[in-house]
Order: sequence, then structure tokens, then C-alpha cells
Amino acid sequence: MTDVGLITIHELLDDEKYAKYFNTAPELPEHYYSGGHEPWRLMVLVKGKPRWASKRFADYDEAVARMIELLPKITNGAINCPGLNFMPPIRHARVKNRIDPKTKKPMIVSRVWVPQLSGEMPQHHWCGYCRRPTIFAHKAMPPKMRDGSRLPVSQVAFRCTLCGANAELMDIRKPEMNQRWDTNRPAFFHG
Repeated sequence: MTDVGLITIHELLDDEKYAKYFNTAPELPEHYYSGGHEPWRLMVLVKGKPRWASKRFADYDEAVARMIELLPKITNGAINCPGLNFMPPIRHARVKNRIDPKTKKPMIVSRVWVPQLSGEMPQHHWCGYCRRPTIFAHKAMPPKMRDGSRLPVSQVAFRCTLCGANAELMDIRKPEMNQRWDTNRPAFFHG
């Protein structure tokens, strides 16, 4: 897996909005975490190594601490949550002297954070599982399943170059659906 042109974790952490987002532990739903299950996967590309390395963590803050400890030794990294998709940082701002005609309340505008990329870098998109912008690319060969079989060619899609998540799973156009696990789950899951 090559990361040519991929924005680095160092560049992302230089952005204060992303650094604040990265350093804030996301809330996990109660039904997601149970003892023995480690929901966070630290993924790093160590300087001089051709492949990414990873380690699972039960606590997000532990994964962040380990990432910060490794920063001088790595060229890139991410803290991935393979089971949950997270939205990028979103800022809500009240527009002065503007009233929403429908609600008759002050108008609020939401802005999704995007990284500042140099002109030579390829287009990046938000990966909700890696919780960072990455490059989504078409894979020539379908990914292997756990049993060694491959997905049918019809299932080949643009995938995150870090975790392999399908681009169709990332939908930042509906931020209200993000992290609303209990309301989005079927009724038979509710306690």
C-alpha cells in the first residue's frame, strides 16, 4: 500500500481544529464496547518501513498517547475505529442579523472542517473509520475476506487507502445521522 500524496498525521495535527478533534476522545455507545473488545486500532507507518503496523487499544486516550509517543519515529498514522463511522469536525455558527424564515429563530450555518492541502496533493475525502482525511482509490483486486475468498467484482469500489472502507459508506451530507446509534438501530436492539 502506497501513501504517495497522502496528508500526514504531522500536517493534520498542525491544524488546531483537527488537533482538538483528534485529542478529544469520542463517545462510544454502550452496546458497542464490552470487556475484552478493543475498539481502537492505532495504525502507523514507521520511517523506513514499507508496510503499516497496527495495534488495538481498549481506550482511545491510550491510543492517542501511544501515537504522540511515536510521532518522531513515524511518517504517518491514524487511530481507526473499524466498527463505527465518525463525522469530521463540524463548526456551527450563528449568522448575525439573519432569521430563518421557517423557524423564526436566528440562522445557524454548519461548516465541515476540510484540511488545507498543497496544490500537488491528490484530492482527499473524510474516512469516518480512520477519523481523518485520506485518499479513496479504486482497487484493481477485490479485498480478501477472512476465509481467503474475494468479493465479486461488482463489489469492488473506491476504498480508503488506510483501512479499506468503501467510499459509499462515507456520507457527510447527513451529519445528523452521525453517532445517533440508538435512534438508528432497529427496534429489536433497544433494551
